[in-house]
Amino acid sequence: MRRDSRRYERVCVPLDADVSCQGLDTDLQGSVLVMGLGGLFIRTPVVFPKGTVLHLRIRDRDCEVEARCAVRNLSPEGIGVEFVHLHGGHEENLKAILKRFVG
Repeated sequence: MRRDSRRYERVCVPLDADVSCQGLDTDLQGSVLVMGLGGLFIRTPVVFPKGTVLHLRIRDRDCEVEARCAVRNLSPEGIGVEFVHLHGGHEENLKAILKRFVG
């Protein structure tokens, strides 16, 4: 059995939660399906090579997060990115978004 070696817990974002993701330096638009303190999975038709660094804005109804992220995984549904740097106090905003989806 394969053990999940992720450092951070991930949560699934309900489709009706409308957590969006926008590229600040690229033409990326998408919705966040899975997220955690380590990164997120974005449903988007736009793909980038693994290792590409993107400057992203993640928004939900109450919070906004800006972060530098590196593309780590690709799939037909979108891309998985790892947070490289969360700007300013955006880590607290990320925690607030995550808290909405944790039981």
